[in-house]
Amino acid sequence: MGQYQSFSQVLSCSLSVALGGALGAMLRYGIACCFQSFYTTYFSALWAWFHPVPAAVATLAANLTGCLLIGWLLGALGGNQSLTVPFSTLSPQARLFIVTGFLGALTTFSSYILEAALLTKHGNWDKAVAYALGSLVLGSLILWMGYKLGKLTPL
Repeated sequence: MGQYQSFSQVLSCSLSVALGGALGAMLRYGIACCFQSFYTTYFSALWAWFHPVPAAVATLAANLTGCLLIGWLLGALGGNQSLTVPFSTLSPQARLFIVTGFLGALTTFSSYILEAALLTKHGNWDKAVAYALGSLVLGSLILWMGYKLGKLTPL
């Protein structure tokens, strides 16, 4: 994108981000609802372990879903083993829709950091460290899995 854009270009790009963001935010909310229901029913011990910030489990699930999707997209678009992102193969509107809008709304670093900080505020340093490191390790592994899946299903 150049320094000077027409109003129609700005509007088109803005709409791409807005629509992608709306869908990503809806998926994030759906994941949070499903995880809360699922975990409180079947894994209440894990849900209780994250007390007083059980939303951390839902944030972790949304962030891991985003890692899987971005890894898959990377592989499907022909990214190489060094994880060079080949997003230049997408149109600017598609890139803004998928990466900035959809994945930006689905995953959120700020929620992740807030929930880790809230765990430390309540004296749960072990849980905060487990959550922070677990998110990074699992996120990296799941991104790699998504990449491998994407290589099997090129776009």
